[in-house]
Amino acid sequence: MPTDHILTADLIDQGFRLSCNGVPLSPELRVVYNVKHLPGLAELRLPPYPFEQAHVDD
Repeated sequence: MPTDHILTADLIDQGFRLSCNGVPLSPELRVVYNVKHLPGLAELRLPPYPFEQAHVDD
C-alpha cells in the first residue's frame, strides 16, 4: 500500500485498506459498512457536503 494515505499505522495493522477496486489481495474478503461508527475511522471520513448539493440534472 502506498505510504501517502490517511490511515494510521494502527488501522493498517488491523487490516484496513483503502481501495477503489473490487479485487481482493487474498482469498479472504470482509466487507465493512457503516464505518462511521468505528472508532478511529469517523474522523477520517469526508463530509457529505458535495453530494448533498448534487442534482440529477447536473
